[in-house]
Amino acid sequence: MLPISTFAMACLLLMACKDDRANRAQEDLDRAIERAGGIERDTKGRAYDSHNGKYLDSRGGTVAPDAITRRPGELPPEPPETDVTRGNYEEFIGSKQKALQLYKKACAEKVAGGCANVALMKRDKDPAKAEAESKQLCDSGDGVGCYALGIVYETARLAKSHDATEVIAVYDKGCALGSYDACNALGMVYHSGRGGAPKDPTKATEALQRGCELGDRQSCLQVGMVRK
Repeated sequence: MLPISTFAMACLLLMACKDDRANRAQEDLDRAIERAGGIERDTKGRAYDSHNGKYLDSRGGTVAPDAITRRPGELPPEPPETDVTRGNYEEFIGSKQKALQLYKKACAEKVAGGCANVALMKRDKDPAKAEAESKQLCDSGDGVGCYALGIVYETARLAKSHDATEVIAVYDKGCALGSYDACNALGMVYHSGRGGAPKDPTKATEALQRGCELGDRQSCLQVGMVRK
């Protein structure tokens, strides 16, 4: 067998490199198409629905910390079910009256977010009370209460309007107190510049990354969107 010439070897290597680049480009395109359809992959290449964290293959299950090593963009485990999460479902899918009952029960039992959600549900009919209750929670060190106060500032018809600086301040405080909802809201305020807030991709990324670290799936998915 004749030895391969240096020229022939170079040609073979060049062809292999071109094939590798083509394969990587095709993989990138495939991932982009999947993400556009709401599909993500964990570090083992398994596909899951980015909206609910459910695996799409026959092995089933959910994305869990003991199943994969999380990287930016991958989903944290599903939050534990509480009267607050059940209330969230009822508020947006079922009965608002039942949601309020669940939130009140959670508040009485000191479940995180229970009292804040009770306050939030008052922002349409009694915005002043919603503001007062959520502010009291925030002032007492309740991170979800600070998130609720920011939502009230942004969405309720209050006697006194609150500018972007005040909104950012309460979301920032809530994020620092461990509310991933507040981190997510802070990140999206900086990303969108809504309400006259300064657009700041760096601060948006930092806030969403913090929300992701605290276990918020939405924040994990949005980090890549806002990162510059």
